[in-house]
Amino acid sequence: MFGAFVVSLITAMLSLRNVTVTRLLPMHGIAGEQLVPRYRIHNRSKLGIFNLVVSEESTESEVKLNMLPTGWILFLGPNQALMAEAPCWPSERGKLSFNSLIISCSFPFGILKKVAFFEQEDEIIVYPHIYRLNRRVVGTLSRVNPEGSNNIERSGGTEEFFGLREYHTGDSIRLINWKQTARTGDMVVKEMTQPSPPQTMVQLDLSDLQINACKSENPDISEEQLTKLKEEAISLAASIICDAYMHGYKIGFACSGINAPTYQLHHSRPHRTNILEALASLDLHDTTSPDDTSSQTEATVLVTLTNTSPKLYQASNKLALSVQTLSQYITDAPVEDVLLDTTEEVIGGVA
Repeated sequence: MFGAFVVSLITAMLSLRNVTVTRLLPMHGIAGEQLVPRYRIHNRSKLGIFNLVVSEESTESEVKLNMLPTGWILFLGPNQALMAEAPCWPSERGKLSFNSLIISCSFPFGILKKVAFFEQEDEIIVYPHIYRLNRRVVGTLSRVNPEGSNNIERSGGTEEFFGLREYHTGDSIRLINWKQTARTGDMVVKEMTQPSPPQTMVQLDLSDLQINACKSENPDISEEQLTKLKEEAISLAASIICDAYMHGYKIGFACSGINAPTYQLHHSRPHRTNILEALASLDLHDTTSPDDTSSQTEATVLVTLTNTSPKLYQASNKLALSVQTLSQYITDAPVEDVLLDTTEEVIGGVA
């Protein structure tokens, strides 16, 4: 027993002296989805190390984890570097902060454990939970905004005929109008119209008007349930943004009742990323005044908390999706997860 203790002591003293750890994080996380931090562990000594465990020191952060990331390596040879993965599951949106790393080794008998700490501060944005929308929602979006299939009355495309202009260096020979060129003696080319991609403007309504209407519909609703409804509304808005982007829509976003930037219609991955980061950073306590109209916009899709939408939303070209009927729009949530009523209101008779 004493010999085992001495061997464990010597091994513990030598095992982690020349080991370095570097944390590598993904670009973002998604609430409720697996997040996999990776740790590059480099052994600079001439001795191999068995049974290495790397984990995060428990620290306070905006985002709660269901479990701390913990990775394991069976054997790390001399002058070798390996990558350890440590899956974890963030339970909510926001900023997730990482501070100290812990690496430990209890080889060979588990009697003594050598622990080393490494300071490395990192931060990652956790997006709201992204639901899988059913086909019905996508089909409704296309009917609400049918003008996306038309052409823009502007030159520079390859669709229908727009007009004629002088030939410029670099113009395609196939666009030359030979009859007009022969008539005038100058090179003339045809200009074509541009295709108009479909577009959708999503407005998240968390205003006092919606909150009061929600409380009047269900007087027994608690603040915890109301906060859950708001979070589900944020997740539904993020899901619509992602689904519309994947189907080629120009996307925009605005929020009522909460201080948040407004994003105009555009289609690009950085634009979608900016919107999702804004949704992830929404502070439900940072409310705006009822007279603030800076977020008012011509929205196509309205995400609401109540089944009975306010009168200002009664327009034929707008679609209201209520979080109280969330199970009707998604494919990965059971019906019993819906908090309140299960009736659906679609503004303007759009089904």
